[in-house]
Amino acid sequence: MRVLYEKNRKKESESAFIKRMSGDVVIIKYNNNKIKSQKTINAAQEKSLSIWTDGACHPNPGAGGWGWIRSDGESRCGGEAHTTNNRMEMVAILRALTELPDNHNVTVFSDSQYCVKGLTIWRNGWKRKDWKKKGEPMINRDLWLELDIQVLRLKITFEWVRGHSGNKNNEIADMLANRGRMYVSGNLFATQSS
Repeated sequence: MRVLYEKNRKKESESAFIKRMSGDVVIIKYNNNKIKSQKTINAAQEKSLSIWTDGACHPNPGAGGWGWIRSDGESRCGGEAHTTNNRMEMVAILRALTELPDNHNVTVFSDSQYCVKGLTIWRNGWKRKDWKKKGEPMINRDLWLELDIQVLRLKITFEWVRGHSGNKNNEIADMLANRGRMYVSGNLFATQSS
């Protein structure tokens, strides 16, 4: 479907218009009632999010939590009573990605090299080997399979960030993961959701 947006003839901004559209959008800009420029864009491809994720576990293995925050302000957290830190890092990414529509542009920031390298470098080799190491199902195979589905349906860039280094959104994701961990260990009464 093609939708027309005419700058200076609409009251909302071009970016606001694109955010509420999907499919092809024709952008026409006017100057003194004459067409200045015209372009066609795909609104879904113009929408992009950044997501910061983190997992926590204490002791490891033990009670664990996961958390994520998006550039649009949405955030979630939760946890599991008996898990590992790596699983919680993976669950944080998985939970964040499953909320997005197909073909969405997203950049995921994680302080887990296990996750970032697993999803960018090692994943294809693991798939060729049917997610097995030395003939046995690899550790966290269930989550790698689910994450593989998300990677295939979205347009994702993964970036590693150093944990506890002052990155505001990574620190928020860490706080959310610890909130989820405290909740399942009985030290907090509710999970957080915005």
